[in-house]
Amino acid sequence: MVNDIFYCRGWHGWVNLYKPKGISSNKALCKLRKIIGNKSVKVGHAGTLDPLAHGVLPIGIGHATRLIEYVVDCTKKYEFTMQFGVSTDTEDIEGNVTKTEVVDFDVSMLEVVSSKFTGSMNQVPPNFSAVKVNGKRAYALARAGVQFSLSSRPVTIKDIRLLWYDNDLKQARYFVECSRGTYVRSLSKDIADFLGVCATVIDITRISVGVFDSKSSISLSRFDSEKCDKENLYQHLLPLGLVMGRIPKVLVTESQRCDLSFGRKVQLSDDVKDGTACAVYKGILVAVGRVADSNVFFPNKIFESS
Repeated sequence: MVNDIFYCRGWHGWVNLYKPKGISSNKALCKLRKIIGNKSVKVGHAGTLDPLAHGVLPIGIGHATRLIEYVVDCTKKYEFTMQFGVSTDTEDIEGNVTKTEVVDFDVSMLEVVSSKFTGSMNQVPPNFSAVKVNGKRAYALARAGVQFSLSSRPVTIKDIRLLWYDNDLKQARYFVECSRGTYVRSLSKDIADFLGVCATVIDITRISVGVFDSKSSISLSRFDSEKCDKENLYQHLLPLGLVMGRIPKVLVTESQRCDLSFGRKVQLSDDVKDGTACAVYKGILVAVGRVADSNVFFPNKIFESS
């Protein structure tokens, strides 16, 4: 039986970072890259958070950058606060105000949102987003005043519920569990349209991304380049295989490990269901690939020991 949390030697793993408000995800990434101080070590994040947003931002280091796709596809959980009576061009409080109005709607409808917006649906991303339009980022076109429209895309809302409503401030806070590609700002706009009022987002908190949650996250301030050296950062490095918990694991022999390191397929001794799997040798992740053709493992991503 292979442990769900297996390691790969060397500077390879994850940092469960808590990004603060006011900076971009890339800027947070650059701070960690500066601490590592080695341009040959790859660093990447698993899902952009807007500068306004704060919360969990999983960072992959070394070989972990090759597993980011398994994190990006994970379910995400957020809490967000809507301000009714005002709308902006960015659909959050940092944009230019486009409309204000006196809010007048049936407050009981705030609870109806849960049933209305749960399930699969099509969602149009905000114009101020990283979606590409003819090779250019939508936010760049929007800032330049270019007129364009984005196509809707399928998303899934697994759970959404009202946390509180302040009638004096005309604010509501929701919890949402959603699929990859869901924009909280677009969800807020859709809710406002459903209620027949205008609104904008004033706070977004990402609570979790798959196995990474805010309770076990590390604040970016802990990784200030002037206060943190590589050894301190290394102590917060999480196992490479942490994100592969739902992927079947197969034990391989030393000779099979050698074959896999050269990209060769290997015949497994145990019965394994066809599909994606991880090959592990003595607790070390060797490769990610697929099992097919009667227990034959075909490597796709190969991880060298270091």
